[in-house]
Amino acid sequence: MLLLKHRNQVAFQYLYDNYSAALNGVIMSIVIDATVSGDVLQEVFMKIWKQIDHYDVSRGRLFTWMHNIARSTAIDMVRSKAWQHSRTNKSLTDNDIQLPDKAQQQQEDLGLRKMVKVLKPEYRAVVELSYFEGYKQEEIAKIVGIPLGTVKTRLRAALLQLRKEINF
Repeated sequence: MLLLKHRNQVAFQYLYDNYSAALNGVIMSIVIDATVSGDVLQEVFMKIWKQIDHYDVSRGRLFTWMHNIARSTAIDMVRSKAWQHSRTNKSLTDNDIQLPDKAQQQQEDLGLRKMVKVLKPEYRAVVELSYFEGYKQEEIAKIVGIPLGTVKTRLRAALLQLRKEINF
């Protein structure tokens, strides 16, 4: 520990050699993309290097401290706007293009979009944004300019009304 706190490069090399695989596993369970997880792992070890003075032996094991850094860094990456933007603007490959599966085809055949048109305008707006456009409830609240609780209430009411229309 003393060598790490004195920023000894050999000690950090040992730390990297012995813990990088385990920390990368933590990161990969959150990030999934191998290229990005490598970048996050590098960032994690930079944070460890810079913050080693904050590690307190009396509060827990070194691995637990590093694990928490890896986990929070990976979560921060996934929540970042840059990450979300990169996921939505990923270029399509032949592997990404798929024909509609049977369930999706049945939904289109049922005319769900037509059924949504019977909803009240305020219900229809949140349903279309959520289910057809793929926005999260928090994003819908910002777009429409209403509280998150109202979005949830409207979605629930709309789904109940649609259930009655479909006769489930």
